[in-house]
Amino acid sequence: MQLRARSSKHRTSLLAAAAVILMSSFSGLDSSSLAYADAVKLSREVGVPLKAATDLAQAGDNKGALAKLDAATAASKTAEEKYHIGTVRRYVYAKSKSYAQLAPVLEDLIASGLMPSADVKVARRELVQVYDRAGSPQKAITAAKNYVSTYGHEPELTIFVASNALEAKDYKTASEWADKAIKGELAASRTPPETWYRVRMKAAYESKDMPAYYDSLEAAVKVYPNETYWRALVSKARTQPGYSAERLELDEFRLLLAAGIKLKTEEKLNMAEAAFERELSGEALEILQPMEQSGELKADATKAARNLRLLAKAKTETEADRAALSTIVSEATRKGDALALSNVAEVSLSLGDAKGAAKLYTEALAKPGMDAATISAVKLRLGIAQYRSGDVAGAKKTWASVKGTDGVADLAKTWQLVAAKS
Repeated sequence: MQLRARSSKHRTSLLAAAAVILMSSFSGLDSSSLAYADAVKLSREVGVPLKAATDLAQAGDNKGALAKLDAATAASKTAEEKYHIGTVRRYVYAKSKSYAQLAPVLEDLIASGLMPSADVKVARRELVQVYDRAGSPQKAITAAKNYVSTYGHEPELTIFVASNALEAKDYKTASEWADKAIKGELAASRTPPETWYRVRMKAAYESKDMPAYYDSLEAAVKVYPNETYWRALVSKARTQPGYSAERLELDEFRLLLAAGIKLKTEEKLNMAEAAFERELSGEALEILQPMEQSGELKADATKAARNLRLLAKAKTETEADRAALSTIVSEATRKGDALALSNVAEVSLSLGDAKGAAKLYTEALAKPGMDAATISAVKLRLGIAQYRSGDVAGAKKTWASVKGTDGVADLAKTWQLVAAKS
């Protein structure tokens, strides 16, 4: 049965998607088990109306059954008598969907000490749904928490607490219990539904706990590597205080492509511009040539001439770079200047020589003369060169060493997630 979705004009599609299904029978007792209780344990004053109530309940006469149960209750003296009466009340209220009346009956049966332990477990789980159907969400959440704390991870109940806490804007509880739900499924070697990650993300985002938000994104993208998550992780670099688009925009686009994201036409043109700004015409050409073949460069008539000029520029400068590459590599190596080596490595990488670029980046890092921010950027690009040349393990190790607060470390961390797919 599906937990009741309380009405709200602002209920999000996320919560609707995270609706929980509980497989409780809601039976209390089935017809075959509504047998007349052992006469030895019941007085005649209790046994006779209880037997009549049982017969009426089986016949579907709930009103008549309840009247007989009231008579039995008035005559009852022992805990055993009250327990047997309660089991029949449970059945009647469940069948008549009288959830507000059923909840206290279940609570009393659980607390009686007479219910077998296996039945207690079933009743505790059913109690969550009963309170939810009765319109008592906080009691339903408490019942779910009690169940999980007593019996351990139960997927539907754990995420039920999380999603309802999110709806109530109790973001701390929502985040904590979504995390419990996800970890519980992973421990059981099962894949948590994507909606569970989204509950945790939304809870963190709404509470402005951005570290937790990005941690949730990273966890989600490992299992559900969709475009939305990749773009959000890549854009994290732009939130850092020392971020510079001039330095890092091209690396962001590189990362999106490596993650399998299909860039929009405008993004491709921006990537080409970013490559030109770093004097990497080879990379600009790599972007623009397929766009020419697909017709994208001329798709917008107002920009077609300009786009074609960019393509012509990329072709001319790339040819020049290829012709001069060996000379400038030799010159930079002879001088041993760190910045010169890293710049030549960039050109090599843009011309498709990832292995050669990795060698030059490594040589640059071994030389003095670069500040901490530049070293981090060079390490980021060394990792890219290693990754493109097939040295995935080396790339991961390099990216793990990247530090800083300018966004480079964030890009390096996301590159590691991309590499983990390899």
